[in-house]
Amino acid sequence: MENKENKENNFKLDNIQNFWNISGGGGGVNIFFKLCNYGPVILFVISLYLLYFNNTKNYLFYYCIGFFVNSILNLGLKGLFKQSRPCYDGTKVKLAMKYYKEYYYQNGIPFNIYGMPSGHAQSSAYSLIFIYYVFKNPNLALIFGLITLFICIQRIKLCFHSIIQIIVGLFIGSLIGYGFYYLGKRALI
Repeated sequence: MENKENKENNFKLDNIQNFWNISGGGGGVNIFFKLCNYGPVILFVISLYLLYFNNTKNYLFYYCIGFFVNSILNLGLKGLFKQSRPCYDGTKVKLAMKYYKEYYYQNGIPFNIYGMPSGHAQSSAYSLIFIYYVFKNPNLALIFGLITLFICIQRIKLCFHSIIQIIVGLFIGSLIGYGFYYLGKRALI
């Protein structure tokens, strides 16, 4: 009886560990890293909320247009640079490129084989810079900055991007974020 109970408890514990780990079983990455996958979306939703409910609807328009432009630009730059993600075998990337397969499916979701620049870093930096300049609130900037930092660490740790791909993504996102903030500011004048 005791042996059966131990097996049931171990089974429940394994299921809990599998939920909290990406790779399941032993030694996976915790849910913190899973949440970082959605970090740019979380920043986007928080930004929409802040801009809508703080009487900054003009900036809300420019933020949404800029986020869209930023995302499209990221896809275009990935197609231009065609630099693979660090975790991919070069021969597999060449084979995929030979057959014009820039995407593969991971858990049913299309995933780009190219990693330059990091879309997560670019989108996060865009939101960070835009929101910082609109509100000039250091606490808000700290929260957005920490989320952006965690996202970047997660992308490197899981081998989705190299450090240079992250840096380029942060740089481009920051430029676009400031650019669309500036456009919104000029429209208010």
